[in-house]
Amino acid sequence: MKKIKMLTVIAIAAITFVTKAEAQKKPPPPPPKPIIENNDAHTKMNAFLKNNPVVTDIYFEKKNLLVVKLKNGKTEKYNMADSDEKKNFIDKYGEDVSTFLPPPPPPPPPPKPEAI
Repeated sequence: MKKIKMLTVIAIAAITFVTKAEAQKKPPPPPPKPIIENNDAHTKMNAFLKNNPVVTDIYFEKKNLLVVKLKNGKTEKYNMADSDEKKNFIDKYGEDVSTFLPPPPPPPPPPKPEAI
């Protein structure tokens, strides 16, 4: 009888010890947050202006006519439909901005005829 009580006590003690050891384990740390690349047009435009400090503004005037305003007051225009002009622009400024610049606004609607 004493042996059975002793084995029961040892079994309960072992179970309690194992349970407490498992309860004291710390949970694993959360996974690191994924690195999100910010590829929006505003960020790319700021990067372009930072890489080209002589440029104050750049925009499309017409569908393929890119206008570059420089800090010295001059304005350069590039026809991005013409491969030679596009290559000249990329050689000078380092990248094709037509991938992130918004297109030019649509032309205004024609005036409505006046009613008599």
